[in-house]
Amino acid sequence: MRHLYLMLLAIPLIAVSCMSSYKPARSFHTQDPEYVVHYKLLVHTPLEVYESILMRQRYRDIPAGDTVDVVLASGVELSPTTTEAYYKQYKLNVWGLGTRTKTLSAKRYNRDDFKMIFQEPTRTLTPDLYPLYFVVKREQQIAQAERKRVFEDSSLRATSVAEYTLLVNSPLEVYDANITFRFPDVAVRDTIRVLLREDSQLSPSMTKARHKGRDIYVFGAGVRTKLLSRKVYKYGDYLSSSKGVPLSLHTYGTDEIKNKDSSIGGNGSSSYSGAGSYGGTINYSNGTRYSTPTTGATIHTGPRGGRYYYNSNGNKTYIRRK
Repeated sequence: MRHLYLMLLAIPLIAVSCMSSYKPARSFHTQDPEYVVHYKLLVHTPLEVYESILMRQRYRDIPAGDTVDVVLASGVELSPTTTEAYYKQYKLNVWGLGTRTKTLSAKRYNRDDFKMIFQEPTRTLTPDLYPLYFVVKREQQIAQAERKRVFEDSSLRATSVAEYTLLVNSPLEVYDANITFRFPDVAVRDTIRVLLREDSQLSPSMTKARHKGRDIYVFGAGVRTKLLSRKVYKYGDYLSSSKGVPLSLHTYGTDEIKNKDSSIGGNGSSSYSGAGSYGGTINYSNGTRYSTPTTGATIHTGPRGGRYYYNSNGNKTYIRRK
């Protein structure tokens, strides 16, 4: 009984002794200048990089999927206001930490011990070592445009195209792409070649054609020529099988005639439907043909400001100035 009594008296003394020797563990949130916290962060949204906290000059972003290191004093929270981060061989001023990153690990070290295990990058941030943002942005835009071109090129290669060989039976007017300068006409009995989508049809409006080895822009190809041949290819096959420089694929845009069943007549005139849409009320003044076109005609502007279109016969018809 006496031994039991002594044991009961000893229990409080042992508890007091344990409590006096207990020291609470130091947490990340406890401010202690002797300790630092090392964060390893995964970037899930690109981090913006600047030359300093003044943000006067922007450098290349840290891309999503990369990791950065951040070292903070114990008790300092990671937040978007945190600016310094270690990335590869650089110490950078960044924007977005805490909101554009995910914490992979956070370890607490004695400051002196941490200096021994973590080598702080010392490379100076300069444009020749770490590219400026606008340079990279331009490179990204070029790369994106190239990817788009490749995609469109692969889609275009599967398109059916038709190569026309045409005999000129009435002189074709030749202009530059902006219809600013006129060049010598394509003479009668010369031949031209035109490449269109299979579902397009030759039109009297401006058409890109190949004449004597050079690319030109002509008017009246749909009505001033006689069809010699029309060959249909897949565009990719056409490019690979073409001898010499392949023809440029021409598209009429809003002027494009989509009636696939129409064809070029063998008598030198076009048999496409809707030819009357190029008509209108025609009158003559001082030997010049004037008209008010109905819907469907493409209006052109000449080098001196005159406005005209091509009627169903392929004739240039001017619009009277008001």
